[in-house]
Amino acid sequence: AFQENNIKAVYSSPAKRCVETAKLIFPQIDITLDDRLQEINYGSAEGLTFETLKEYQPEIIDAWSKGEDPQLQDGGENTSCVLSRLNNFLIELREKIDGATVVMTHNVVLRCLIGEAHDIPQQEWHLLSIPHAEPLEFKIMAGRLISNIPRSQLGNIFTALGKV
Repeated sequence: AFQENNIKAVYSSPAKRCVETAKLIFPQIDITLDDRLQEINYGSAEGLTFETLKEYQPEIIDAWSKGEDPQLQDGGENTSCVLSRLNNFLIELREKIDGATVVMTHNVVLRCLIGEAHDIPQQEWHLLSIPHAEPLEFKIMAGRLISNIPRSQLGNIFTALGKV
């Protein structure tokens, strides 16, 4: 499917899994790495289970339960931080884009992208079920990023929201 779209550029998170996947799919295209496409930085919560986080940083769990967007400790981010860097990347991309472009990124970044595109309240973005290794298509029309994800795929993404 990618070959049919005549891909002109590939941007990727510098994470090894993104770069290796991009190289496998697009061996003929130079891949541009961009730190703004990295997964959320969980700071000191990185690698912790929910139960461990609840034990050591209960204030984070409490804030989440209130629909808040707390910044994670020790250099960690929150959803707003990820959205900000994603929007910064997209502004720059709109200026550079010249044909079909692929972006290889991560779960939370994609939740931000889809949540924004579909006007879903930010406190519900964690409920979006992002498929792994499946393309999610967006188009730029009149300078705006528009979701072009098939309805059946959106149904799967929105399952936990109860929306289709």
